[in-house]
Amino acid sequence: TINLGVFAAFFMLTHNLGYALISVIAIGAVMGFLKYNLHPAKIFLGDSGSLPLGMLMAIFTLKALSFLGSTNPLIVESNWLIPLLVALNAVPVLDTLRVFILRIQKGRSPFSADKNHLHHIYLKNDFGHFKSALAIHFTHIVIIVFSFFIGSLLSLSLAVLSVIVLSLFLFEAN
Repeated sequence: TINLGVFAAFFMLTHNLGYALISVIAIGAVMGFLKYNLHPAKIFLGDSGSLPLGMLMAIFTLKALSFLGSTNPLIVESNWLIPLLVALNAVPVLDTLRVFILRIQKGRSPFSADKNHLHHIYLKNDFGHFKSALAIHFTHIVIIVFSFFIGSLLSLSLAVLSVIVLSLFLFEAN
């Protein structure tokens, strides 16, 4: 919902109301699901929910990238868009890559199920479900806010590198 909210705001500010509406509808769907997914969960998202949400994030990311080089005043001569998009995708991509690498190192299929995702690590360390989710969301928000401000201060390549380094640092610190 954090990513969907950021994309909804971005698409509203760039006057792309169709994508903004899809973002808001997706927020409503996720919030409706979340009510029944709080611990103890009555339903789980699974692949049938997470894969379409991931596809939606990829589509939104590509659509946002299509604004580069546009005459939109929000985008013209700004370095914040690409670092922001990297930040929005950092937590899910880094978690997936880390889990795939661990599975391959153990000689298993990268698509096999296990308990190596970030939230499982928090649970193993007695964070509980609520604190685990809170820690992951807080980390994600810190990365997003950092990317927005650092993108305005540094060159594009330094800003993207800074977001990646911060993401890796916070990811490993957790």
